[in-house]
Amino acid sequence: MGLKIDRYRKRIDRIDRRVARLLERRLGQVLLIGIEKKKSNTEVSDKLRETAVRRNVESIVKDEKAGRFVQSIYDRIFEASSRAQEEADWTGK
Repeated sequence: MGLKIDRYRKRIDRIDRRVARLLERRLGQVLLIGIEKKKSNTEVSDKLRETAVRRNVESIVKDEKAGRFVQSIYDRIFEASSRAQEEADWTGK
């Protein structure tokens, strides 16, 4: 590949490392919230919260194409977060 492509890919690799670390931190918080939801018999899915997160993200990402890209990623994040809360073993095992 060309030198420019290699340079761009290295930048993407650095960004991916940061994104992965942030997603790992996010999952930790998701699981803590899941514990609290379990204790209080609250539904895992919270559409009002998802809407608030979407609006927050929308206010940060100004480019329309990037906004659609990021929102599609958040669709998957919400799905994975709900699944993680539902499948987690809350007994600490």
